[in-house]
Amino acid sequence: MIQLEHLQVYDLTLTVKTPIFVGSGTCYCKHEYMYDSWNQKVYIVNQDALFTLLLERDLIDRYENFILRKDKKNLHSFLKTECGCSEDDIHSLVQYSLSAQDALKAKESLKEIHAFQRNADGRAYISGSSVKGALRTVYLLHCILADKGRHGEFSEPKYLHTLSCKGQKKEDALNSIFRGIQISDSIPIGDDSMILAGKYDISTKGTEKKVNVCRECVKPGHRIHMKLTLDQSILKDKITKEILLESIGEFSEYYQKTYVPHFEAPSTQTMQNCLILGGGAGFFSKTLTYPYYGEQEGLKRVAENMCHFRNHHHEQDKILGISPHMMKYTKFGGKLYPFGLCEVDIE
Repeated sequence: MIQLEHLQVYDLTLTVKTPIFVGSGTCYCKHEYMYDSWNQKVYIVNQDALFTLLLERDLIDRYENFILRKDKKNLHSFLKTECGCSEDDIHSLVQYSLSAQDALKAKESLKEIHAFQRNADGRAYISGSSVKGALRTVYLLHCILADKGRHGEFSEPKYLHTLSCKGQKKEDALNSIFRGIQISDSIPIGDDSMILAGKYDISTKGTEKKVNVCRECVKPGHRIHMKLTLDQSILKDKITKEILLESIGEFSEYYQKTYVPHFEAPSTQTMQNCLILGGGAGFFSKTLTYPYYGEQEGLKRVAENMCHFRNHHHEQDKILGISPHMMKYTKFGGKLYPFGLCEVDIE
């Protein structure tokens, strides 16, 4: 830790335990990447380079016909067989490659790929705002568990908007104590630490449903490095390194005791001192209805809201004892794991 007057600057390290997805909003359709089933790799194509090649060789109409086909799409075969491109031509279009061992199979149809967040140089990274959002969730749980006399509707400003800045409404962001926390974007993540991960919905009975999309993810084992700055002129020691680590531990324990036992999904991954980060991690990682209202009232409220999603059978959630009744999982090394678990170290 480096102390600069009222600023405490820490090294924040996230050790990835299960695949983490932080989406950019970009999706790659089946005709926008190449799948090598032999080497179990996906090659993401630079779209600017592809269209430059198609324009230069007057192949736009042929490419449009390829896209509109209803048969199984194979961009590599189309470029080589129908367009006469050499392997060097095709290789020059590749922006980066990913292992697809657990996401795509040769005998199955290709899937839409949800892309990971990348910087201007095309390198994957995790934004500080994503981690700060996860820390806000665990800190809110810490505050809720400490508030034994809580009543009424849940109100985030009650726990976070505690600064009482003159002339500002309580709900205003300037009153949030989290204004005293800053987290840098991560050091760029190399493509050798990225994989393609499938998406699975797991029911309370352990029934596995494969969803027809996959995601670019940081693979387990990678260490993500960021800077955490605590401004104690704002925080006044109400939030410290120790309190953040305690909050993470409390959230991990609550998640494992309250949600996980309702599902029979086979996962060997423990959650000790872990944040749940990024997209695809599911309802329970982002919301605080259960801890605030308690398990029974929380179940009632969530189930009633979930019934607005028709044809998903949420009317049975109260009987099942948990709502929603699906957990979001992925596969790595052939085993099911929840998305987004990362162990936190602050030094």
